[in-house]
Amino acid sequence: MDRSMSKNEELNRNSYFFHNYRARQAWEIKSWPKLAVLLAGLLCVALLSSMIGLYAKSTAERNQCELGYSGLKTETEELQTNLTKDRDLLNDQHNELKLLHSQLQLTYNKTDRVNDHLLLRLCKLEMKVKENAVDISLDPDTAGPLLIFSADRKRVWLGDSQLRRPSSPKRFWERVQPVMKGQMHLAL
Repeated sequence: MDRSMSKNEELNRNSYFFHNYRARQAWEIKSWPKLAVLLAGLLCVALLSSMIGLYAKSTAERNQCELGYSGLKTETEELQTNLTKDRDLLNDQHNELKLLHSQLQLTYNKTDRVNDHLLLRLCKLEMKVKENAVDISLDPDTAGPLLIFSADRKRVWLGDSQLRRPSSPKRFWERVQPVMKGQMHLAL
């Protein structure tokens, strides 16, 4: 009997599980559409919240871009103003330089004419010097004590100190010195 009971119990248990399985199956079949709607709703809420977040982010980025654009616009206007001022200043300086250039060109032309005139006069003077040239030889016996002669006695320089020269009655300096007493003018 124990065994039959257990068979009975087993049947009851099987029927209970079978009945629960069927009920669960029926509930699952009925709940799938509800579950799908619930999941679809959750998915819609998630998508909507992400879209709101993206919209807020894009709005913030757009505001930053607009701020950056307005800042760049202001900076561009300032640069345009500075560029205009600099261009005007450069034009003024360019005009001043053109005026100076024309003045310098006039001065150069005058200087060039004067230079040509002086060169012509120099050439004429050199020709006169060559025409009237004589061969000279300087005499150290008549020279003053500050004069220095070249070896060929054709050139003379003024020295810093007096040279010792032998006394000579021909020397010009010895005739003038007692009269002048250190003064530098001559009475002829």
